[in-house]
Amino acid sequence: MKNLRIIITLLIFANVSISCVKSLDFEQIDNFSPNPIYTTTLAYFTLNQQNFYNPITSTDILFPIEDISQFTVLENSYIRKNLLKVELDFALENQFDRQFELKLDFLDVNNNITHTFTPFVVAPMDANFTRKETIQIANNRQFLSTKKIRISIQMSPSSNGSNLDPNQERKLRFKSAGTFFLKT
Repeated sequence: MKNLRIIITLLIFANVSISCVKSLDFEQIDNFSPNPIYTTTLAYFTLNQQNFYNPITSTDILFPIEDISQFTVLENSYIRKNLLKVELDFALENQFDRQFELKLDFLDVNNNITHTFTPFVVAPMDANFTRKETIQIANNRQFLSTKKIRISIQMSPSSNGSNLDPNQERKLRFKSAGTFFLKT
């Protein structure tokens, strides 16, 4: 029995002494932030030439196309109480030979604007349009009552007066994400 104890002790000691160990990096604490950060998709869509062409009149649709979506992030009371700022990232890919103007408004439950940005102007054939916007909550407490996002996009007329070809595939892609910075 005594020999069995010695063997088990030696096996445990050998296992512990030869096991892999990674040295600890105590300098990681310098990069630690106790404030939570959350990132989420806000809105995305793809429109094609059919969305901007009226087949009955064979003309381009030059008035704004608008959509209102729910904005549920701020329904969480913890986020509402602790939100410091929001960083919004936008990306558009324009395959059209036309300029587009995009307007983005945050709305409350009664469709009153809680925050808006200067309209985005996307050049023709711009495949890599990006924009970053920051909302500091201390400067805009009204943003916390946001319940909806309204996106409005308008195509400019062609420079030569021509209309879109409904059979020529063109796309306009929009993606957006929000990073929410909270205090603890």
